[in-house]
Amino acid sequence: MSTSQSLRAFSVAALVTLAAMALAASAAAKPRPGGGDAPSKPAAGKRSRAPSKGVPKPLRPTPHAMFTGLQLGAAVGIEGSGSQFKLQPEFGWHLLSGNGTGLAIGLTTAINVGDDVFLWQLTPRVWWDFQPKSGLGLYIAPHVGLGVAAGGGGASFTWGFGAQARLAINQVVYAVMQPVAFDFFHGAVGTAVRYDFLLGFGGFF
Repeated sequence: MSTSQSLRAFSVAALVTLAAMALAASAAAKPRPGGGDAPSKPAAGKRSRAPSKGVPKPLRPTPHAMFTGLQLGAAVGIEGSGSQFKLQPEFGWHLLSGNGTGLAIGLTTAINVGDDVFLWQLTPRVWWDFQPKSGLGLYIAPHVGLGVAAGGGGASFTWGFGAQARLAINQVVYAVMQPVAFDFFHGAVGTAVRYDFLLGFGGFF
């Protein structure tokens, strides 16, 4: 598969993934039928403060807007790159909601080692967090990023997209899984595409 074909394929996959997540978020936000008067609609961005009926207290949503964490796993070369071990710290801030939902901006850095290559990445990133179930501190967060990388024979312009799942624990820490993410590198040494699978942990504040 050529580089242009890979870019088209992964771009289509990104659009399909984000569209599916948007539909899931819309479905989760719709009121469920039931007797009596409909409950009042919470203010925009405040869903994580809704009553958590039936949800164990340790798994309730966080009231904090900022988060920082550490992820590690595999960066698997698809085209123009070998596979490496990846260590990725992250920081983000939900600007509008005052809690763990909605728009967040932040920064990730990454250290990649393996295949006789050292690669460092710096990527400003945008997330959109939504809760599949109101009252449960589980956040699905599609993300996109644009940044730079150094190593492996030179500097590169990078961009990427993916999605994370964060589970709040006692409202102050979280476990995170990034099951799907793709990084694209464009530099003097050519174009490369990689798939990342990461696991990690972090905290809200």
